[in-house]
Amino acid sequence: MRFIFSTLLFAILLSELLNAQTYEIDAYNGQTITTCSGKFTDSRSSSSHYYDNEDFAITFCSGTGQLLCFDFGASSTYTNERIHPTDTLYIYNGSSVSAPLIVAVTGDPAAGNKLPYFGTTSTFKFLAPSDTITFRFVSDNSGNEDGWEAIISCVDKLSCNTNPDLSDLFGAAPTVCNFANYCGITSGNFGADYPSGLSGGGSCPTLFGGTNENNSWLIFQAANDTVSFDFEVTSCLSDGDGIQVAIFEYNGTTFTRKSDCSFSDGGHTGEFTVEAVDLTVGQKYYIMVDGDAGAVCEYTIHSTDNNNITSFNAGEDTTICNGDITNLTATSPSGISNFIWSWNDGSLNEEIGISIEISPIVTTTYFLTTSNYICQNSIDSITVYVDNCSLPVELINFTAEFKSNLIQIEWTTLSEFNNDNFVIEKSTDGSNFEAIGIENGHGNSNVINEYHFVDAYADKNILYYRLQQVDFNGTNHTIGSILKVENSQIDKPIITYSRLDQQLLISGIQHQSRLNVYDVQGRTIYQEIIAENEQGISIPIANINSNMFLIVELITESEVYKSKVLIN
Repeated sequence: MRFIFSTLLFAILLSELLNAQTYEIDAYNGQTITTCSGKFTDSRSSSSHYYDNEDFAITFCSGTGQLLCFDFGASSTYTNERIHPTDTLYIYNGSSVSAPLIVAVTGDPAAGNKLPYFGTTSTFKFLAPSDTITFRFVSDNSGNEDGWEAIISCVDKLSCNTNPDLSDLFGAAPTVCNFANYCGITSGNFGADYPSGLSGGGSCPTLFGGTNENNSWLIFQAANDTVSFDFEVTSCLSDGDGIQVAIFEYNGTTFTRKSDCSFSDGGHTGEFTVEAVDLTVGQKYYIMVDGDAGAVCEYTIHSTDNNNITSFNAGEDTTICNGDITNLTATSPSGISNFIWSWNDGSLNEEIGISIEISPIVTTTYFLTTSNYICQNSIDSITVYVDNCSLPVELINFTAEFKSNLIQIEWTTLSEFNNDNFVIEKSTDGSNFEAIGIENGHGNSNVINEYHFVDAYADKNILYYRLQQVDFNGTNHTIGSILKVENSQIDKPIITYSRLDQQLLISGIQHQSRLNVYDVQGRTIYQEIIAENEQGISIPIANINSNMFLIVELITESEVYKSKVLIN
């Protein structure tokens, strides 16, 4: 029964492969294919070779956010994957040929026109660095070859935290700027690649002591001439195997090993350190990690001293009291700029700068990224834990009220401990505050203390106020709630009568207006067009009977204001 079931399963899988959608690069030229299955092939001419003078491009997208995997030769029509030495298969990391070029591959005559970047075997596979990848194939008229056939599949992203994945292909290797507990895996979905010029070098005559089946790559930028990395292999699927690690310099043509030979010649498990020497400050270097004899292992990396590499750091997790204000400051020994902080404390927020001022009321994780080209794929984070600490001041009340064109702010404390002063802050939007005054505290007190402050610049319709308490050691706390004050009088003119001068005085006119003055019978006494932001005007009202009312009317584009004035 088991044999029958296995035979049936094999038949089903074989049928799926035979009936899979085939995407010939010429037939789908210029198209974007969203798929996680099928076959990707050359133009498949009648002679079983592709044509001369081709120039075709095709884009594949997983549509699921997963990474695309291309297995060349897994179920190939041809015995080998071959292209002519003067023809080129270009691979781009993105949705068009304008995306970053990962690698350009041509046939190698010495290896029977097999694709040398992937070794000299008849089959190979690679995992795309993203969910979208573009191929372009260009052939000339000097000859052609069998071409290729690749089985398409999708693979979940390999990250075990927020760090960028290592790349299967060295041409798409990400630059890592924070190796604090960097984690990776020598995935079985990675295929071996042998970039031109890669060799053992020195006392290491071969690339690695073991075979190279599932190597992967990342980049760091040196900030010192010697850099060490600590590795810890946490688990391997195959007992006895581990990982092989080497650090290389690449000059655009060949690779030169810069690390110890011993860590590239055999399986390594547990903890070990790889050191690269004779580095040039500011230059990028490649770390290659390979599963010894094809082992699939999980591991972590960190630099023994982040000052030796280009790095950035959000800082260590911290705890603050509810209402406290603190600063988060990124560090970067190599001068990276363009820091971007983002967080979600009930709503999404983003702020740009090396340092940001925060006052969370709930525990919040702040993510740090940068648009700097060196570290644009790196993410670091810091969690700020909020504790409901006892505040040094016990506040009874805190009020702000509009009175007589002024904002009167009052607060009362029941007790104070180590209280140096209060800082009164003002905002026009409820988010960005600035200090407008300081009132000295009572130090240590167990009696009721009342405080008063007047804001004479009530120049907006809606204003916000908050109160900061500052200890003698400089620590500050936000106490009380943010107060919102509506200044209902700000847009209304002030009208008074001067009995001595027998004049009607009007001030506070902010908008262009038509001014009309009537008596109670509706007869016009005075008319004038008032300019915007007029400081004040005076209207002579001689010969007006005493104890008589006048009606003042101001007409703007949006409203009509009327007021009755008694002449006495």
